[in-house]
Amino acid sequence: MSLSNMQLRWPKELAAPFDTVTRKLYPKNMHEALCWAEEFWTHHGFYTSAIQKAVRQFLSDIEVTSRSEESEYRTTIKYRDALLNDLDIINRAAEVGDEYFGFGNVITSVHTPFVRHLYCPSCGSGYPVKSLHGSYKWDKSKQKFTMSCPNARCSYSGAHVVKDYRNKERPMVIKTWPVQYISLNKHVITGRSTIALDCSRYETLVQGINLQDPLYMEETPLEFMKAVSAGKRFIFDENSVYHLANPTVACMTPGLKGWGLPPFMADFELALLVYMLDKYVEVIVSDYLVPFRVITPAALGGGESDNPLQNLNMGDFMGHVKGMLEKHRRNPTDWNFLPHPLQYHTMGGEAGNIIPIEIQEHFERKLLSIMGIPSSIREGQSNADPLLEYKTFSRTWSRYISSLDKWLTWVSNKQGALEQWEQVTVKLTSPDIEEDPGIQQLKMDLASAGQGSRQDAYRAIGWDWRRQILTAMDEASWEAEEIEYREEQAQKKMANKDILRQPSEGEVIMQQEEEAMMAQQEQAGMPPPMGMQGGMPGGMASPLPQQGGSATMDDLLAQADQYAHEILTMDQLSRNRQLAALKQGDEVLYAQTKARLQQLETEAGQQGKMLARQGQLPVQ
Repeated sequence: MSLSNMQLRWPKELAAPFDTVTRKLYPKNMHEALCWAEEFWTHHGFYTSAIQKAVRQFLSDIEVTSRSEESEYRTTIKYRDALLNDLDIINRAAEVGDEYFGFGNVITSVHTPFVRHLYCPSCGSGYPVKSLHGSYKWDKSKQKFTMSCPNARCSYSGAHVVKDYRNKERPMVIKTWPVQYISLNKHVITGRSTIALDCSRYETLVQGINLQDPLYMEETPLEFMKAVSAGKRFIFDENSVYHLANPTVACMTPGLKGWGLPPFMADFELALLVYMLDKYVEVIVSDYLVPFRVITPAALGGGESDNPLQNLNMGDFMGHVKGMLEKHRRNPTDWNFLPHPLQYHTMGGEAGNIIPIEIQEHFERKLLSIMGIPSSIREGQSNADPLLEYKTFSRTWSRYISSLDKWLTWVSNKQGALEQWEQVTVKLTSPDIEEDPGIQQLKMDLASAGQGSRQDAYRAIGWDWRRQILTAMDEASWEAEEIEYREEQAQKKMANKDILRQPSEGEVIMQQEEEAMMAQQEQAGMPPPMGMQGGMPGGMASPLPQQGGSATMDDLLAQADQYAHEILTMDQLSRNRQLAALKQGDEVLYAQTKARLQQLETEAGQQGKMLARQGQLPVQ
């Protein structure tokens, strides 16, 4: 196919200004154009790197919009999770963008992974192909799988029925097809295309099937296997393949027949000049970078008789010099001796002075500028206003990004059809890192006032608005749970304090008995016995108040001392009853009281002996 149907004619008597090397090398058909595109992509790093950096400037995030307002939130969440996590759509879009801008064309399809089974037409038993390695054979003539039925009760041998079941454990696969194996037929009016794969030229696929590689037997769709076996083209269904083509002007469409031209074809002469400069630099480096060193015999004087070429045997001279150089390589510190004087010369080595670095960089920048790639993308810095440069860059590339948006929507809806989800629209979000800070602040202010989109405001500062909202909700939920937990703990602590302040069960019983006894004595007109006037069982004084709501060791010792002094003055029966009631109510307080009581009795005994010795007490 010719890239152009129009030709310029120039009078023969005049030198044609278009008769140049670059015009002679200009691609005559789409195949040659793709060959040049492959040459630039694989052998010119500045070109490939600049395109990759430019494409990735627009791949910050995706925006999913549901066509149904009722379930927009849930739908977008499902799609984002599938696209970003399962399909790794950002990296896949980067690869598609590289090929689209580098080659002018990219053809993709989606493949649903499956598990292949073979069923016996006689007994109906089925087995996964993965478990039948070595048992089956792909018959190219019949285009069927043949084998003997693995069922021991079945004697059938022949073609088996193939059934492929979706493998839900593996995500959908986005396949990019080599454009050099694709034939394209596009209607000039409606724009509809027929896209076919020349399977016979796709050697990797052909070898895998013809050699019956188990991986290809399990994974290759049956339609491709039949096309390869029959040596025919595989024609894609219209809705199963997507072709991204670099737009061209109408006058070139008849020759292109639906194909897009690589962007560098807009100035092929300049691209070829950059290519030639690279080759010239390679020659200069190989011939002029390392100097060529020469050693010659030196003349002894000014006379003709002193000419070393007349007096020396040049064979001996060369042998001596080579031997000296070999010794020097083995031992650079060794002493060397020659019977002849020498002269040392260098030739070449001026590569640094003759390599056209500035010219080369000038034409490289010019080529990228023609392709719409600013110098800051390649060099990482620019003297121009970055915001203005970015806006110019984004407007120049708007048609390419729009094409990627349509491709993203197509891929997403293929995933949705597979999962029976509703249709959506997907597009790339603008790289807001280059956005005017004033506009960013305005978005944040409008969102805070409820008059703007939080999604746009958060994206302006590099945040995922859904993630931020969910995170804020999680934080609020955690805060509420923590407050509730602490309130419960405080209530439990107060309840425990109330329990500590309440009398024990034994104390309640003893108090009830003492109150009953006091009531009986009052009825009989008898005064209460000594030690029965308190509020505690047996007439003991009430416990001392607890400071701060909790009993301390000092409080405990004070209570024990008070109880010991009261019990000390009681008769033995009352003493025993009081100690028994105290032990039943609080064993710790009982132990401290008893120890204190023993201490008081010991002190009282010692004091009585001392008074008796002093004659202050009568001796019994």
